[in-house]
Amino acid sequence: MQRLTSPDDIQTILSADAAIVFKNSMTCPISAAARREMQTLLDRRPDAPLYLIDVHQAVMLSEELADRIGIEHESPQVIVFSRGAPVWHASHYAVRAADVERALQRSAAMR
Repeated sequence: MQRLTSPDDIQTILSADAAIVFKNSMTCPISAAARREMQTLLDRRPDAPLYLIDVHQAVMLSEELADRIGIEHESPQVIVFSRGAPVWHASHYAVRAADVERALQRSAAMR
């Protein structure tokens, strides 16, 4: 899982063939459940292009991403991208490793 920290990192996501962005709060118990789901995803797919935004340390970055893609910020939140376009997203307890993996597979089929 690679941490996103700058606006240049957003461009990297938007330029990638596939990317998964996980917005996370280290102080939120719901985010802790979502982190476990993302770890499950990485255990199944260690090559998953998973990127992390810590919403407390990078609040402006999180807001900038929301503005650029038109998906309202939530935390925890997962957004799957295919060629720079968001193709799936979920937040709070709807963040499930199996759903993210399916969305990633669908996005690969779109390319």
